[in-house]
Amino acid sequence: MKPKEKERPRLHALSFRPRRTRKIVTAAEQEIASAAKAARRQLTAYAADLAVGLARKQIHVDAATDQTLVRSFGGQLGTSSGDSGSGKDRN
Repeated sequence: MKPKEKERPRLHALSFRPRRTRKIVTAAEQEIASAAKAARRQLTAYAADLAVGLARKQIHVDAATDQTLVRSFGGQLGTSSGDSGSGKDRN
């Protein structure tokens, strides 16, 4: 075998390296993006849990306050439903 013929398989193998390298880099980038997205979701859920826990500690509503809030809300619904803002009953 001549020296140039011996080099052909090696050169052929080297020509595949850039394509293989691009595939590996693309796969790694996709994996990193996926991991980052999952981390953001976990962080958002964790922050929401912290916010709910903090609110639970700061807001104390006893039965009397709960009834007052419900009656007040019900009264607001009664007065706002009398408005003719929806226009459904108009001709």
